[in-house]
Amino acid sequence: MIAYLPVNFPSVFALDKWGSRYGVLIGIFLTTLGLWLRCLINQNFIWVIVGQTVLAVAQPFTYNAPAKISANWFGEKERLYSTSVAANANTLGIAIGYFIPALFVKDEDEFNVEDAKNHTWQLMMCVAIISTIILIPVAITFKDKPPTPPSLSQQGSDILKLDQSLKKDLISLLKNKGFMLTCIANGGVMSFSYAFTTVFAQMISIYGFTASQSSWIGTIYLLAGIVGGILASVYLTHKPKYKFCSIFITIATLGISLSYDFLMVACVFNGFFCLGIFSVAYELGVEMSFPIGEATSGGLTNSVANVFGFALVMAMTPILERAEKQDVLITTLILLGVLLISLLLFIFTKFDLVRLKYEQDKLNNTGFGLSMDKFNQSINLKDENFSPNGPIVVEEI
Repeated sequence: MIAYLPVNFPSVFALDKWGSRYGVLIGIFLTTLGLWLRCLINQNFIWVIVGQTVLAVAQPFTYNAPAKISANWFGEKERLYSTSVAANANTLGIAIGYFIPALFVKDEDEFNVEDAKNHTWQLMMCVAIISTIILIPVAITFKDKPPTPPSLSQQGSDILKLDQSLKKDLISLLKNKGFMLTCIANGGVMSFSYAFTTVFAQMISIYGFTASQSSWIGTIYLLAGIVGGILASVYLTHKPKYKFCSIFITIATLGISLSYDFLMVACVFNGFFCLGIFSVAYELGVEMSFPIGEATSGGLTNSVANVFGFALVMAMTPILERAEKQDVLITTLILLGVLLISLLLFIFTKFDLVRLKYEQDKLNNTGFGLSMDKFNQSINLKDENFSPNGPIVVEEI
């Protein structure tokens, strides 16, 4: 979380200005390098720290890519599906990260140092090999974008972005009140997930659960979230009601987080609703910030989520170190407070879906592109989003 912020904006620049191919390849290459460096754990533990640092640097390049790839390659009806699959691929990776350690490292290794060393090394080798297998085909086959734009908005955005820079994009986003409020709200729900998965093992260990049981429950939580995210994308594709979907996800997460009677069932439903916010947040950010680069809006959302998540973990970890049951209640109330704030922001914020308006206006213009001046007037964002100095006209389709 600490490394994410300083690396986030260079990763956004790489994805939006160099293209998704270079940004994604940088992320996967650094991930693979970091995993192999960790395999030197039995030589010196410092290699684990170096490898983990490289992994932290790599993370923003892949986390900020889903909406960018979707916009480059998919049309209006497929974008949400693509973003959901890409965002949930990150979640699947985390789920595998919960599951694989339980296959190698056993609870009894705590009492046998040599077995613990061997099992940990085997675990790190396995993960490094998997990452290498993924890197090779991506490096050979993955392209930045197709020869022709897949959607009306992508056709127009390639022209609208010609004179933009990362600095201008960020200033535009910070001035966009609606985007920033939803960014904070989405960041709150996302940070709930980050913080919850980070301190989850510590929370349930107070009730006597082992590390292996924590791994299994965490895996189920994340797998349920993948299903929830895909279903959310299906709903939004047919009915783009982002506000309703965001409020529903937050309320469902808020209510289910109160249950500790049936831990596994509660975690399944919690993951199902909470993790669906990721694909919703990325696409909502693009819709409200168009024509700003997709990686830029997603990167800012991820930055807010990481700041909130880091603050939550730093606040809750000392509380849970006392290992008393009432401390679990305190941490739960902190998490619920974050969700409640996000819920209020969702309720009282106006959702202005700029990209959707742009596409509808182009269709209503009998096949002709919209002038930049007319587009700015129709969405009333001249002072909130950057636009080129002179009027730009998208050519006839």
